[in-house]
Amino acid sequence: MKKIILLLLIFVSASFADGFIPDPKMGDRWIIRRQIGEFTEEGGNVTKTQYWKYEVIADVLLDNTEYIVILITSDETKKNIKLTIQKEGFILREIAITEGGDSVNIKVEEIIAPFIGTGDYSHLYDLPAFPLLDANRADKYVIAPESGNKRLRTNFRRHLYSKGDVVTTELIWQETENISIENIRKFSSLTDDYLNKFKNDGFFLLIKGEKRRVRQVWLPDIPWWIYNRATNERNYLVDFIEK
Repeated sequence: MKKIILLLLIFVSASFADGFIPDPKMGDRWIIRRQIGEFTEEGGNVTKTQYWKYEVIADVLLDNTEYIVILITSDETKKNIKLTIQKEGFILREIAITEGGDSVNIKVEEIIAPFIGTGDYSHLYDLPAFPLLDANRADKYVIAPESGNKRLRTNFRRHLYSKGDVVTTELIWQETENISIENIRKFSSLTDDYLNKFKNDGFFLLIKGEKRRVRQVWLPDIPWWIYNRATNERNYLVDFIEK
């Protein structure tokens, strides 16, 4: 068996007193549909579809810090992916990918969330910096060219390490915009009946790295993004089951 482990040490300076932070519970499950192909703003050509199952399988306390462990599997591959996430701030701390072959360890230090990867499975764990804040209340903002809405922008810098040496430094931008439930319907694969339960706005995010950019939609009270889009892929949350 091959076990690839990525260790992430993340330091976030923001206060977690306000804003949205996901809070998945032991036993929560959800399914992501990934579509791969060539896409434009008007549509696209899907060449491959995959389904990935997520389940919160552990809730642990280590050195007075609470963590959850999320197992990600797919019937189409033998790979198992485990995410260890610190509950306070929903900070990704470790990614473990198990597959056939030898063991490879990669360490990533001094990361300020958000985390967007560049590997084959990075779409499974693209995560922004939390908390997600109401952009309409922001003192400093930019105007989104597509919608004309306020967008809260934050800049980050992260350093990637290998064997103690800095390999690269990357700048990451995160922009957060309020999005109405009606507009969320354009991105969501959840049913109208399910979306009708939500009365408050969600969050539309643009996360830009130097090598990759993603767009996400989050809804308060759902512990994962419901939409995650990159250049040649679209990912949709299609089912969520609370324990």
